[in-house]
Amino acid sequence: MSRCKFPTGVLVALLLGLIASVVTAAPQDANYEVGASAGFWLSGTIDADGAELDKDSSFLLRAFADMYVTPKFAIGAYVNYGPAEVEGVDGSFAEIGMGIKPRFFISPEISIKPGLNIGYRSLSSDSEYGDDVDGLAVNLSIEGQYHLANSPVIPFLDIGFLSQPTGGNDYADITWAPIMYLSFGAAYGF
Repeated sequence: MSRCKFPTGVLVALLLGLIASVVTAAPQDANYEVGASAGFWLSGTIDADGAELDKDSSFLLRAFADMYVTPKFAIGAYVNYGPAEVEGVDGSFAEIGMGIKPRFFISPEISIKPGLNIGYRSLSSDSEYGDDVDGLAVNLSIEGQYHLANSPVIPFLDIGFLSQPTGGNDYADITWAPIMYLSFGAAYGF
């Protein structure tokens, strides 16, 4: 079995790239958003070395920090966390990564932010196979934001999917095609 080993050097390079972009942005052009949401990760199918396993729907927590490098394009970091039950085995997952998000204004109050998020995911469980599962997280999202008048608070609806095209542990390759999620949250713009 091949095990996905996410090189620490890649994560460090991504984080340094984010820091460099913050340091080099002109202060008058800097625009940031930090936000969090809670929602549901829907049920789906997980592949474990060719065996299709059913994942139940579960709670999902998401947090992010974005920096606009131009008024309509942001880069940022994100964290996802949630429980996951697969074929009756309880577990949880944690994920950290980087994202890119263009922003399109439909009206002065409403914007759409599609996003591509790539990161490292770790799943732990009560499985008899013991080892945690490490994997590459590749996620797409679309945030629908409502900009309140004279307020830095931005409520949003976030819909997207979480996928794991490669990953596993010493016992099995663990992957899955996109599994949808839906969450509601708020961001703070400054």
